[in-house]
This record gives sequence, C-alpha cells and structure tokens, in this order.
Amino acid sequence: MRAGARLVRSVRTRLALWHTAVLALVLVAFTLATWAFLERLTQEQVDRSLAEAVSAFQQALLSELRAQRTPDQAAEDAAREFRFSGRRVLVYGGHHSLIAISDSARDGLTQAISAIDEADDSPLHPIFASLTPGASAYATVGEGSPRVRAFATSVNLAGQTFTIVALQLGLSERSILATFFQATAIAIPLALVLAGLGGYFLARRSFAPVVDMGRRAASIDSESLDARLAVRNTGDEMDELATVFNEMLARLERSFVQQRQFMADASHELRTPLASLRAEASIALSQARTNREYETSLEQVRDEARRLSAIVDDLFTLARLDAEDSILRREELYLEELVHRCVSRMRPLAEDHGLSLSFVPAVEARSSADPELLSRVLTNLLDNAIKFTPRGGSVGVELETDGDRHRVRIRDDGVGIPVDAQPFIFDRFFRADEARTRSMSKPSGAGLGLSIAWQIARAHGGTLELTSSDAGGTVFTFTLPAQPSDGGPVR
Repeated sequence: MRAGARLVRSVRTRLALWHTAVLALVLVAFTLATWAFLERLTQEQVDRSLAEAVSAFQQALLSELRAQRTPDQAAEDAAREFRFSGRRVLVYGGHHSLIAISDSARDGLTQAISAIDEADDSPLHPIFASLTPGASAYATVGEGSPRVRAFATSVNLAGQTFTIVALQLGLSERSILATFFQATAIAIPLALVLAGLGGYFLARRSFAPVVDMGRRAASIDSESLDARLAVRNTGDEMDELATVFNEMLARLERSFVQQRQFMADASHELRTPLASLRAEASIALSQARTNREYETSLEQVRDEARRLSAIVDDLFTLARLDAEDSILRREELYLEELVHRCVSRMRPLAEDHGLSLSFVPAVEARSSADPELLSRVLTNLLDNAIKFTPRGGSVGVELETDGDRHRVRIRDDGVGIPVDAQPFIFDRFFRADEARTRSMSKPSGAGLGLSIAWQIARAHGGTLELTSSDAGGTVFTFTLPAQPSDGGPVR
C-alpha cells in the first residue's frame, strides 16, 4: 500500500498520467472531428449518387416515352431496365400511387416500402409532404437499423406528373463508419496505454538526475558539507539545479567553518579573563592578605570583569546584527554633528597619548541612521587610530558628500598595517597587534571592533573599507547613504 501510494504521489507518475490524459483528450477530439467529417462526406456521396441515379432513370423514362408508349408503360419499362447496383427506384403517379418499381432490392425495409401502393401509407410519406412540384428532397427513412436514404424529385412528362424516388439500399457507408468507430475504440485505448508507459519511461529517465541529486543531498550533513553534486555539463536545467545546489553547499560550508572558528575564538577569548578571575580569586584566598593587597587583587578582578563584559557585549551585538535588521533605530540626523561629538569625546584620550586630533566640519551631511551605532563605528575607528599612533603623531577626520553618499575618512600617520594582514582586518577575532605596535602597552581588545563596525556600516546600507595603509599612515573610509533634503525638521 505504501509503495503504491508513493508511486501515485511520484512526480514521474503524475507527469505520465497528465501526458496520457492530454493525449486522450486530443485523440478523442480528433476522432469525433474525423467521425463528423466522414459522416458528412459519406452522406454527401450517397446523396450525389442518388441524384445521379434519378437523373439517369429520368433519361431512360424519356427514351421510353419517345418509343410511343404510355407514361405508365414507359415508367414500368424504364424501371425494369434500371441497373444501378445498390439502388431501388420507385415511380409514383397521381395521388401518390405506386406505378413502377425497379427490381434491384432485396433488403426488408425497401421491400416493405415497395409493397405499399400508396405513398401516404408508407414510410415515404414525410418526403412527399415536404415535396413541392418541380422540386427535390432528401430524407432518411426508418428508425434504428436498418435505415435507407431516399431522394425524391417531381417531374412532368407527357402531360403527367411523376414522383421518382431513389433509395440507397442498406447504407453501406454507415457500416464503414461503424467499422471506423470500432477500430478507434480499440486503437485509442491501446495508444493511451503505450503513451502512458512511454511517458512514464521518459519521465523516469528525465528525472533520474533529480532522484540522484536527492539521494546525494540526503547523505550530506554538517560533517560532509565539502561534498558536491555531480554536474554532467550538458547545459540543461539539471546542470543549473546542480550548480545552484553546489553554490548553496559552498555558502553553507563557509558559514559552518566561520561559525566553528567563531565559537573557538569566542571560547578562547572568554577563557582568558575567566581563568584570570579564577586565578586571582584563588591567590587572594590562599592566605591572609593586607587590605592593600586585597584592594589590588579586587582591582585586577574588576579590570578582567570589565574586559569580559566588553567581549560579551561585542558578541551580543554581532549576534543581533547577524540575526536581523530591526536592531537599527533610525533617526534623521546631521552626520557632521555626530562626528563632531565623537571627536570631542575622544580628544582627551588623544591628548593623553600625546597626539593631535582634528576635525573641521566642511559640509552639511543629512542622513537617516541609528546614532548610537554610528557613534560606535566612529569611536572604534578613532580609538584604533589613537591606540596605534605613536606619541607626537596626529589623527585627522574628514567628511565629504558626493551625490547620494557621505564619506568619513579617518587618517593617522603611523607605520601602517602589514600587507599580509590587510585582507583579514574585518574578520572576527583577528588582530595584527604584533605588527602594529604603536603604543607601549598591548591593546586589550578581542579583535571584534572592526568586525562590528563593518557589520553596522553594512546594516545601514553603507560600507567600511581600508582605503590605504603603508609606512606613511592608514586611512579608513566609512560611507553612508545621504538623506534627501526636504526642508523638514531633523530630530
């Protein structure tokens, strides 16, 4: 039962059934159209043959009349000489009385018609009722089977009116149509069976690559994301499907690798402050200490707790940026005012490091953004520039507007970032501290600042990129979409 239900639900089976159903409709429609055409054609042929028979009989009747015979004798002699195979001619005189009959019929219906002397009492009465003098008429006589086709015409010869009726005996053309119908009744089901089997075979063969892809895909899990589907290089839709699926697997593989690396790096970064906290607490509790020693120990615990809290906050921010765009709380703002506030906030730190920090607002830069997240981007970039610029150096901030984009450039005049490290500076947990030792103390960051800043820029529809970095200094460029000015207020 399950195998049968699965077979019915199969796309291959349904495709074969649809193909067979469509073919059945086409064949039935074609058969009915052919039947109607043949029926009309055969009836036209019969009617034409009956008209020719009556015309020939009329000529024979005229010949007999020219032989000085009476009209009734002429009709009897012409009927006796009638030699049309499969036709019977009946000649009626006044008051529709039967005068002469040809002798070429043997079937029961025509014999019954010929045995009635008065046309009004015979099955031919309807054709006589509709026949006007000098006109002709056709009719099908009899119900069910057998039936005969009749043609009647009214003529005036030698001053006497005759009605000549020709009968098609047995309607052999009908038997031809019946034979055609019987043949199609056998041929159509046979053709549908063959078409269904052929359609299923073709569908099965066409869908074989899909079935193989499904089996192959079912065997791929998180531990085998490096596996790929086979591409046959035929250029058809199956190759396109396999290529798209392989590209999806490649993206998933990269995501899993990044996730594993992220988890490993996060675990490593969290393990260090936790181990430091545990070690400091163990040392403080190992023996009695003076108040000053306890204060020193608590200060170290506080610093490590702050570092741990900063790492957790950064991880939480990255998770929210990865998960959704709803983290943005957009407001209409002037970017130059936001940059000015960030520079003012970081200036004491720059002065403490013996650096000069400058920003001269030159343009009005209106935008729609989350001011808190933008402040985080700018603060992070300024903090890195200050942290890695040697004493006596300078950090400059520039703002410009180009069409529908605002650009913020942050320059420093340090030794720059090593070339081999530049492609990775926006990767999570990546640090080039060993190469960029511009301060006397090691930075305490976890390598998440630039990654978070890059994510925030992308969430706003902007970009963050390392424009240049060499022995003469480093330049980061942060771009943001501009807000069209409509003269309204800015919150």
